Amino acid sequence: MASASPDAKVVRGPVILTFLEKLSDIVNRISVWGTIIAMSAMTIIVFVQVVARFILNNALPWPEEISRYLMIWMCFLGSAIAVKRGEHIGLTLIRERIPKKAQTFVGIAMNLGALVFLVYAAYYGFSLAKAAGFQRAPASRISMSWAYAAIPVGCTFMVIHTLVNLFQKPSESGIVSNL
Repeated sequence: MASASPDAKVVRGPVILTFLEKLSDIVNRISVWGTIIAMSAMTIIVFVQVVARFILNNALPWPEEISRYLMIWMCFLGSAIAVKRGEHIGLTLIRERIPKKAQTFVGIAMNLGALVFLVYAAYYGFSLAKAAGFQRAPASRISMSWAYAAIPVGCTFMVIHTLVNLFQKPSESGIVSNL
């Protein structure tokens, strides 16, 4: 029997899970950087609005609108980050009172329910963003599809993280980590 060479790759599990783990890491990096960029842009925009309004006595029409849309993006991207880290809020009271074997079953059931909701929200969020493509924001005149796109993007990112968490730690994964 030949021994494995040191250069041989170790297979960690199903190929699809390995792919989802890598995709989850990439999506998480996109979410983190997207949140950082959105927060930085929002801070600058709000600062410019404060200077324009209180120092120059000439308020700009678009900063409040753009900062609102950036806040929506930060909420959806931040939710995806929280799913990846298992940091969404939950009730530990329920989890502590059910038997250990039931915890796994309940955790899987709750995550599957969350997965169904997220797929539904992503699908209809995409439809909403597509339908809003003809609308323009009143002050900034940007397409409203940019604002509505936060829904399908954020929900899709959460679906990816939930799938990975569901396979890695089924009783305490993602959205319901503190059930």
